[in-house]
Amino acid sequence: MPETNKPQNPKDIEIKKLKGIVRNQINEIKSLKEQMANGLDNEKIVLKEKALLKKHKQNLDDLRDKLTNSIKAKDSIITSLKKDLKSSQREIEGHLKRHSDDLKSLHESLISERTSRDFLLANLTNELITSLRTGADPKPSKKKTDTPAISKEAIGASLKPEIEKVHIPYFEAEEDKHKMTILYAAPQMPNFDESSGGKRAYLMLKLLAEQYNVICYSTRISKQSHRDALESLGIRVINNLEPQHVIEKVDNIDVIIAAWYFSYYEIKPIIQHFSTAKFIVDSVDIHWVREERSIGNWDGISIDKQQENKLHEIEVYSKADIIWVVSEEDRVAVHKALPSADVRIVSNIHIMKPDSYVKEKPNNILFFGGYNHYPNINAIHILAKTIFPKILQQVDDARLIIAGSNAPEDVKELGHLENVDYKGFINFADIKKLYQDSKLTIVPLTEGAGIKGKICEAIEYMTPVVTNDIGNEGIRLVTQVDGFVSNDYDEMAQFAIEILEDKHNLKKLTENAQDKVQALLGPETNMKVMVESFRPTVDICIVTYNKLELLQQCLDSIFKNTKYPHYNIIVYSNGCTDGTQEYLQKLSEENPIVEAILSDSNDVFVKPNNAMMRTNSTHDVVLINNDVQVTENWLSALVKEAYKSKSIGIVGSKILYPDNTLQEFGSELYATGSGMNIGKHGDPNAIEFMKPKKASYVSGCSMYIKRSTILAIGVFDELFDPCYAEDSDYCYTAWEEGIEVNVTPESIVYHLEGASSGTDTNTGFKRFQKINIQKFLSKHGNTVELINKKVHELNLEYPHLRL
Repeated sequence: MPETNKPQNPKDIEIKKLKGIVRNQINEIKSLKEQMANGLDNEKIVLKEKALLKKHKQNLDDLRDKLTNSIKAKDSIITSLKKDLKSSQREIEGHLKRHSDDLKSLHESLISERTSRDFLLANLTNELITSLRTGADPKPSKKKTDTPAISKEAIGASLKPEIEKVHIPYFEAEEDKHKMTILYAAPQMPNFDESSGGKRAYLMLKLLAEQYNVICYSTRISKQSHRDALESLGIRVINNLEPQHVIEKVDNIDVIIAAWYFSYYEIKPIIQHFSTAKFIVDSVDIHWVREERSIGNWDGISIDKQQENKLHEIEVYSKADIIWVVSEEDRVAVHKALPSADVRIVSNIHIMKPDSYVKEKPNNILFFGGYNHYPNINAIHILAKTIFPKILQQVDDARLIIAGSNAPEDVKELGHLENVDYKGFINFADIKKLYQDSKLTIVPLTEGAGIKGKICEAIEYMTPVVTNDIGNEGIRLVTQVDGFVSNDYDEMAQFAIEILEDKHNLKKLTENAQDKVQALLGPETNMKVMVESFRPTVDICIVTYNKLELLQQCLDSIFKNTKYPHYNIIVYSNGCTDGTQEYLQKLSEENPIVEAILSDSNDVFVKPNNAMMRTNSTHDVVLINNDVQVTENWLSALVKEAYKSKSIGIVGSKILYPDNTLQEFGSELYATGSGMNIGKHGDPNAIEFMKPKKASYVSGCSMYIKRSTILAIGVFDELFDPCYAEDSDYCYTAWEEGIEVNVTPESIVYHLEGASSGTDTNTGFKRFQKINIQKFLSKHGNTVELINKKVHELNLEYPHLRL
């Protein structure tokens, strides 16, 4: 049995403690060894992870480089695709534009066919019927007769063109070679014996043929009598021929006149071929006004069709250089639609016959008109059925005479009414007797536009007129002074009764009417407007202030060297006190082409020139300084250059110093405020100054401005009042509006620079040179360099120029 409670040896106890301590230290050492081992492993892991991170970073860098290269490649591809797309888009747009132009051309052709057929259908049909009938009594019997049928073959034969039989006119006489050639295109040859419009056109061409080579052209068949009448006046006739044949056979056309707006669509190839010819639309009347008034009175027009026709009519007018209308009312109507259009009045032409008055006449009331014109049909029905019966109640021997060509059956049947006679077509030689047998004419129009030929013709033959406001448009007759005007049918009837009962001094009244119409519609008045349409009348505008000797030299040079035939001179005297006012007053009294504006104050330059530019609303202007002297051909050259292209709106002269060195051949300004006179102090005969060129601006000391430019951009901007930089501003404004500025070497003027305002830019009016340049830059600073660049590019064909 072991022993218990045996005492332990102290050494053993101590040894045991030491062993425990040693054991613990061994365990700690083991633990430390383990920790060290683990630490080494961790360091290896860290190093390994660092190596992995480095490798991953390299991979990422490689991937990033590959991605960057890929993006660059894609960007390059995208850029290339964009270029291809843009190129394709331009190509598509080109195709679309060509197709659009083709469609537009086709549309215009369709419009032309539809409109001209509407216009001519009734006329052609009635002409064919008349030509196929034989032995017909012009006055219908009380019994209605049958109308003979017309075969399609007969119509087709009449309409078939015979090009091989058409003679193309040539102007071979020596005197003709120096004349302007005018092409007048119309739906048909002027039917002077059938309608007032035809008579107007015939008289217009007769006047023009006295001064110019005139070709009258129509693609439609016309009566031989109408062609013969024109040829007897020396007018060349081209009838029933396609435009291409005209282009092939006619060498030159200076002016193209389209009578009736829809003629434009038929002659468009001719207009495009002779692109430098002045294009004039002779409206005859404003169709949309007449058609608007006809809605509800004529089945052939509706609101939608009237609006559609109006848009086409305005479109054609917008393409014209000049629009001719027949009355002030028509001019106002066009300007409402096209405010900047150049509209001029070429009215009906009437030669008064003061020997036509006959005191003793039967109580006949005349209505004389062409019945292709539907307003006349409506008017004669109102007269025969409403007004005339009221007259007949009080004047039992009154008779209504219905005369005129192409009347439909319903007009002819009015001849069956009590005291109504239908006479039909009247030969030209019998017209005077027709009026001498008629005591008055009554014209109750419910629609229509322009001057009414039937009214003016009655006045021409001293026959009193009773009409309404529509009939009185453009004539302005005053009741019981030179006519009788009322919109009330009862009052119109009462006027007629008073005339038939001799209650008015008809001789005095018709003489007054002739005086009024002669002033408005005489051949001289209309010829002047037509001539100015072909070659503009030019107002030479000069501002002067107390430099009488300079002004006299300037005017003497103009009188001596201006060969251009159509010009006036306007001189604006700025409160002169050196005898200039008296000199100008005497000169204007002695010379009808000189007009003096005598101001009590010095208005300097801008405002006086604006006043002169506004003086004559249809004239071109040329501004020159009073210290300028002109040379031979100066004005003719400016006009020639201005009308070389429709895009040109302003032209300047080659300006020389008195010592014959060049002062400027056009000029330009820069965004810095500086500028340059091209060629200053150079040789004016150097090759770069011997051909017309574009210019950023030309000097106001000799600046030609077309009226079309004034209509488009106005006169000088009074921001630049009183003077300086107004000419630069005007030209740069023109460029901004697509109007080109040219300078021509054929117009040479001498300029005493500074003779008017001095040369010190710090004193007097000359100080405004610096002030106004800053105004100019504020207005044009963003465009001035662009315009200069455009001018340089347009002149690249002349690389030696500094322009």
